[in-house]
Amino acid sequence: MIFNQYLLTAVILICFVFPGSCFSEENYSIDGESVLMYKIIDWWEACSSNRKQIFYMEPDKFENHERFELRRKKALEQYKDCDRLKGKVLEYTIKGDIQVEYQKENKELHMIFDEEDIGSMLYLNSNILNKSASRVFKCIRLYEKHFSPSEISNCGYLKIHNNTLIVMDISPDDAEKIKKNTSAIGVLIKGHIGGMEKSRIFFQDTGNSPEYPPASLSIYYLNTSGYVNTDEVFMEYLLESKNSE
Repeated sequence: MIFNQYLLTAVILICFVFPGSCFSEENYSIDGESVLMYKIIDWWEACSSNRKQIFYMEPDKFENHERFELRRKKALEQYKDCDRLKGKVLEYTIKGDIQVEYQKENKELHMIFDEEDIGSMLYLNSNILNKSASRVFKCIRLYEKHFSPSEISNCGYLKIHNNTLIVMDISPDDAEKIKKNTSAIGVLIKGHIGGMEKSRIFFQDTGNSPEYPPASLSIYYLNTSGYVNTDEVFMEYLLESKNSE
């Protein structure tokens, strides 16, 4: 339906034209344009629901099969763009004052944000239908500027649990460095949209879609204006494929 196309375009452009209405401590963008993700999800759910109803529609009492199939095909054409966001690049950022706790016995650094959940409209779990299982991000790089050589060679994993980033295998000295900069930390999660389940967006799984790179998570220091400073990344991780778990 043309209305659905205009609605999605309007949702994206609201934030592009009026960016002040979208920026907060957390922000979503699609292909570089800030969006109100809950409106995107509302549109996607409505479009998918309408398409499903048409797919399972019944013929009229005296309608022949050929006529019915033609009518249903035309009706489905209105909703052919329901999945138009699949494959597009989704970026999620969260920033602001955080609490940092260090568990010396297991060398875990916990970065606790004010939000109830990090990426509450994303599936960051190993099974997209199982919210209780934490999805693991595999470390690919710690930057020498911020970490000791021994930490770089023993780069660990990262998990997200509710509003907390759990960084593994961090030494007490490096944990102290991070604690001193808790007011200037931002997180960027980036990946290709795979679909939507139960009002949440999930990323393409590289095991099923090898043409897409895995979703990534980067931790940055913010610049003086409070924005993510891409020159000050100090941790980088990749979301592991479900097929590799």
